[in-house]
Amino acid sequence: MSTIDSPVGFLRLSFERDDDGTAELIAHVNAGGFAGASSAWFNIDEISKFARQLGQYPIDFNSPLQLAGGSWAKDQRGVLDEIHLSLRLYSVSNRGQVGMHVLLATRSWHDMRPESRCSVETELLTSYQALVSFSNELLALTESARSEAILFEDLLA
Repeated sequence: MSTIDSPVGFLRLSFERDDDGTAELIAHVNAGGFAGASSAWFNIDEISKFARQLGQYPIDFNSPLQLAGGSWAKDQRGVLDEIHLSLRLYSVSNRGQVGMHVLLATRSWHDMRPESRCSVETELLTSYQALVSFSNELLALTESARSEAILFEDLLA
């Protein structure tokens, strides 16, 4: 069975490190019969900070837990004009279940029709236990100790 046919949803991250402290974070998601892939450039420290936040218990949902990257607006400093990769974590239930909203999209080029842009947007339901494992894998990824980090759905949480 291929990963696309897998009954358990997942988010798989890997990255290509650059010499300047940045990396292209590459994401593959599969959930509910939908699958997609995209990437965005991040400061490695930003990825590490996000990973550490994911591993905290309990997670403080009052402050945003999101990692997003893509094309920056030319006229507004620090504002994304187009999102290529977004990961956002939030509480789903008081039983400890959490959701990871995943948005992956292709880049638009200057002569590209908006209808040609591909995207997938989905939610992975997971647990604190799965997040701790994912957090550790993602930190190891930033330290070149792993080649990928995988968050699996945990529908029983």
